[in-house]
Amino acid sequence: IKNGGAEDTLVSAAISEANVVEIHETAAAANGMMEMRPLAQGLKIPANGSVELKPGGYHVMVMGLKQDLSVGSNVKLKLTFKSGKTLELSAPVQEGPAMKMP
Repeated sequence: IKNGGAEDTLVSAAISEANVVEIHETAAAANGMMEMRPLAQGLKIPANGSVELKPGGYHVMVMGLKQDLSVGSNVKLKLTFKSGKTLELSAPVQEGPAMKMP
């Protein structure tokens, strides 16, 4: 997410194919294991800066799918920011690390 203006915060995300979409981070838990946890205050996007969404870091967590999603297809993702701005984009459906078959 590139920001060409003042600091803003990504506060929500949505796709029509899911009941719940959250902004998450991957971080070390107290027991040393990695965990994914929602960002209750949203994800700050620095002024004139950027933040990358990717597996193992900040990411969009999709839960409660209303239908199956096919790897290689695209979904319409709507991002909403604290400033009121929205960004609509086409996001590719990819196989996540936990989904890979041995």
